[in-house]
Amino acid sequence: MHLYNHLLFLFSGVLLTLAALSWVYRGTSACARTLCVFLAMESLTCFSYGMNMASGSLEAKLVWNHLEYLFGLPGPSLMPILALQVTGYERRPPAWALAAIFTVPVLGTLLNWTCRWQSLYYARVWLEPVGDMTLLVKERGPLYPLVFIYAFGLMVAACVIFAWRLRRRPRLLRTGPAGLIGVALLAPLVCGTPYYWLHLPWLQQVNTVHAGFFLTALAFSAALLSGQFQSLIQALSESEKRNQYLLENANAIFYTIDPDGRFSYVSNSWQQFLGHPAEAMVGRVYREVVLADDVPACDAFLESVVKTGDMKSGVEYRVRHVDGTLHWHTSSIKPVLDKQGRAVTFVGVAHDITEAKRTQEALRVANERLNELIARREEELRVATAAALEAGAAEAKRIGQELHDGVCQELVGLLRMAENAGRQGDTAPALRPQAEGLAEQATRVLGLARSVSYDLTLHDLDASSLCEALAVFARRFGAASGVVIELNYSRDRREAAMPGAEHVYRIVREAVINAIRHGLARKIWIDLVYERGQMVVSVTNDGAPSPPDRAFKPGVGIRQMQMRAGQLGGTLTFSGNAQGQTVVELTVPQSGWEEEV
Repeated sequence: MHLYNHLLFLFSGVLLTLAALSWVYRGTSACARTLCVFLAMESLTCFSYGMNMASGSLEAKLVWNHLEYLFGLPGPSLMPILALQVTGYERRPPAWALAAIFTVPVLGTLLNWTCRWQSLYYARVWLEPVGDMTLLVKERGPLYPLVFIYAFGLMVAACVIFAWRLRRRPRLLRTGPAGLIGVALLAPLVCGTPYYWLHLPWLQQVNTVHAGFFLTALAFSAALLSGQFQSLIQALSESEKRNQYLLENANAIFYTIDPDGRFSYVSNSWQQFLGHPAEAMVGRVYREVVLADDVPACDAFLESVVKTGDMKSGVEYRVRHVDGTLHWHTSSIKPVLDKQGRAVTFVGVAHDITEAKRTQEALRVANERLNELIARREEELRVATAAALEAGAAEAKRIGQELHDGVCQELVGLLRMAENAGRQGDTAPALRPQAEGLAEQATRVLGLARSVSYDLTLHDLDASSLCEALAVFARRFGAASGVVIELNYSRDRREAAMPGAEHVYRIVREAVINAIRHGLARKIWIDLVYERGQMVVSVTNDGAPSPPDRAFKPGVGIRQMQMRAGQLGGTLTFSGNAQGQTVVELTVPQSGWEEEV
């Protein structure tokens, strides 16, 4: 193997090492990042050219020649950018400038890769033995000079840019790196000119431009890295100290867990929160510190993190302090995945939420006490309402009984007197018409009084079911008031066992009376149905519509209806239907009496 081959592979290794070093310090300046790319590409270029020279077949040499162009042609385009950046130009070049500067290298690479199908770049290629080597010889096509003139033009432009920037920043002239950068920019021009432009016979065996770029890379690296090395190490050390300070003093615990559940790292804040030394936790399984009752929740949470591969948060668990007390924690965990998507470790952040949990528990207890107080007050109100309604019902029954035993009896006596007077009409013919009229009036008033007495005492409800009592009420009250009252109901065996039928009866009665008294209704429909586990009773009338909600002021009768509906556990609504009729609807759930049937 030719000596230059060994040098090319050495160049490649050195450049790749410098590229890795530049990548480590990429955060210090934009120039370090650009230099890293430049060094990596030149390393691959030297390696490709070395393999080209070491290969024996035409096919192999062409393949390595294509790779040499792929990695080598962009190198000159990076040199003007480096010349700007090493002289303090920190702004990123605009996209259009990058596109323009790399257009010709991309075109040259394409022409090189397609040389078998066109003669624009290489007219022809062949192998030629030279000494102990077999070289790839190329007859240049018409576009070959264009690409290399452009490449050398970029290198000259880099030198001009550097010189112009030095004039604006003369302090750089007094520093050692300025001379190294000058050497870096001139090296490929000096080394490449004999090979590409002078055509010296003794240099035609090897391409010396690669040696020039190797010198460029060495000079750039020495200028940019040697003078900054100590400061970079110090900056990194200070950054590491600052990060450690933040980890130790943050109001949280930072940790990493291996896939087997063992802590591989715990921040020193662990001791602040739980009392254990942080180093004592490394190697221990998290299940040892999490309360046994909460371990399944933590296992499920970690499993979901593995399954989704995303960061998750919100798991809450209890851990035991060194003094034996329990503390509530919550964690956020993110998996670190390898190239195959498998979790190699988990990074977590834990926060102590013990005080929040205590506050939450105190609020829960206070809420329960408040609910108990509200329930107790509601029960007291229900009992008081029931007592008031019961007292009112008892008073109504007493009045109805007195009406029946007093007024009705007096009316019966008056009716008998009128009938006796009418039978004595033979002795006093002039009194007979008056006696018959008085008897008729007494009969009507007696019927009305008995109807009111029955309604007050609930005589009909005591003797029959709710539906039958409502039927008697509708017939009797309709005859007494002259209003058509129509009752529709579906017979159901549950009505016989319904507790609180008295409340339903009185609500219907009050709705009918209100429809006649306030709505001047001429027809009333009473509907009673059992559907979907509830009983629905509606009273519809064709009278005047009820006022809107904002103007609706319920009186004593409506308030009592609402109280009775509340005693039944139902709801009472007042609305209008599509025909403009007023509807009073009572809905009562059947769960309160179905079990008694």
